[in-house]
Amino acid sequence: MDGRTSLDRAEQFLSEMREDLKVAPPEFHSVIEPYVSGLEGAILRFQERRIPSRELDADVFQIRISYARDLGRLLPSGPPPPTSRWVRAG
Repeated sequence: MDGRTSLDRAEQFLSEMREDLKVAPPEFHSVIEPYVSGLEGAILRFQERRIPSRELDADVFQIRISYARDLGRLLPSGPPPPTSRWVRAG
C-alpha cells in the first residue's frame, strides 16, 4: 500500500471518531478523546516522515480494535434480556 492510501484511511477513521465525539453523550468523551489524540499523533508522525506507512497502518489497526472494544463495553449489545413470564409485576 502506498503512503497516500494509508494516510487517507487514517484520516477517514479520524473523521469518524471526531463525528462520534460530536454526537456522543459527554460521559463518553473521556473514552473517545484519547483515541482521537493517539491517531492524530500517528498521522503527524507519518507526515513528518518519522514512521513509514506500514507503521501508520498498524497504528490505525490497533486503535480501531481498542476503540471498538472500549465502546463495546459501554454500549449495549444485542436486544435487552426478555422479562421472565414467571415474574410478577407489582
